Amino acid sequence: MLRLSIVIAAFCIYLSLADYSGYSTGEVAPQPCPQNNECLDVYAPVCGTDGVTYSNGCELIKKTCGRVQVSYNGQCGNPSGPSDA
Repeated sequence: MLRLSIVIAAFCIYLSLADYSGYSTGEVAPQPCPQNNECLDVYAPVCGTDGVTYSNGCELIKKTCGRVQVSYNGQCGNPSGPSDA
């Protein structure tokens, strides 16, 4: 009976550590992003809040799994919009 209790306890500890291995306390391990959406091959660049230029908004969402948002339309470092000239 004691042996069974030890095995069960060890298994529970293993399971609790396996999900968060390499992550700090309270931080959840990232989940895989489903890649079931297809984006049109249209070049309409957007700058993400991560400072990376994506070919369009759909590609931004697909490549970042929704963790990054559109900061502005256009390439990063060159926002499109009305100029002050």
